[in-house]
This record gives sequence, structure tokens and C-alpha cells, in this order.
Amino acid sequence: MASMVTASVLLALALAGPEIKTPICPIMGHEATDTITVVEYASFRYEFCCNGCPQAFAKSPDAALKKAPKEGILGTSLFDPVARQVVTKKTAQFVYTVGQTQFLILHEEANEAWKANPKAYQNIPAKVVMQCPVTETKFAKYSDAFGYCDYQGVRYFVSSEEAQDAFDQAPAKYATKFASEAKAPKAILVQPPKK
Repeated sequence: MASMVTASVLLALALAGPEIKTPICPIMGHEATDTITVVEYASFRYEFCCNGCPQAFAKSPDAALKKAPKEGILGTSLFDPVARQVVTKKTAQFVYTVGQTQFLILHEEANEAWKANPKAYQNIPAKVVMQCPVTETKFAKYSDAFGYCDYQGVRYFVSSEEAQDAFDQAPAKYATKFASEAKAPKAILVQPPKK
């Protein structure tokens, strides 16, 4: 009987998904909510406690992060850093906290790669291209992309798995055409979905 209860508890925990922590507002330090405007910046999502904070953060995100409280989660990855594909709180199967950032992982294969060498997946290039170099699709925000490919210090966002595979097979071919589009990441205000 006890083993049946234990198995039921383990199954319930597995079905519940990973424990993704509620971030704190990087401006005020209060518990954040995802029901107001969020900011996507450099492949991460930042949530806030009130409507005034997203705009303050977006004006100078690096300065805001330097001044942010030193305890608590500040940002959550928009992409599985191993699979390099968009991930949400609902699609993540694993979560890892590094410093004040949560990295969401999509599946077991990516999880095993992360566990083997987590530092290999934490690099954030200084420049981004907000247009798929394969299909030429433009993205209004980071999370509009299917995923990304990093090449020579630039993160190229891609529109599909096929585009990601094509870029991976011939990165110089695609990167050359869009290298002049590479810019420092910008903070993008994103409205919450209407319920």
C-alpha cells in the first residue's frame, strides 16, 4: 500500500512539471506577475510588480539589472539553451537556476546535455539578428522565433526547425548575408495574452 502511495505521489510530481520559481521585479524587488507587460531582453523574459516598472527597465536593462536586488530570480530563459528552441513555463520539463536566472529545458536529451556541461549553454552573444537568415522572416520579439543559432558571437533567430538545421549545416553561407544586421540586443515590451 505504501509503495502505491509513493508511486502516486511521484507520478503527480512528474505530471506537475518542474518547479519554476516566481521571479522578482528587477526594479522594485517585489514578487512579479505575468499579468502585466513583460520585457524580453537578450533571450530572457523579465516580469514586474506593477505597470511602471517595465518601461523603467526597458530604458536601460543592463543598468537596471546591475541595481536589481541580489537575491531572487530576475529572468527566465525564452529558449531551451541546449535545443536552442523557444520554451515556455508550460512546455518546460526541467528547470535550472544559475545565479538569478532560470533556464528552462524542453526534454530529457537536452537535460542530459545540460547536466554534463551547463557552462557550455550559458553564453549570451553580444549581438543579435532579429530576422531568420534562411527564410528572411522578421521577428517583432524574441519569442516570435522558433529558435536560434549562434555563430561568431552573433545570435541569429530562426523561423523553423528546418531553418535551424539549414543554418547549422552552412552557417557562413547564411550569416554572411545578415552579418550587417547584427545589433546589440534591445529590450522589447510585450503585452500579456488576453484572457
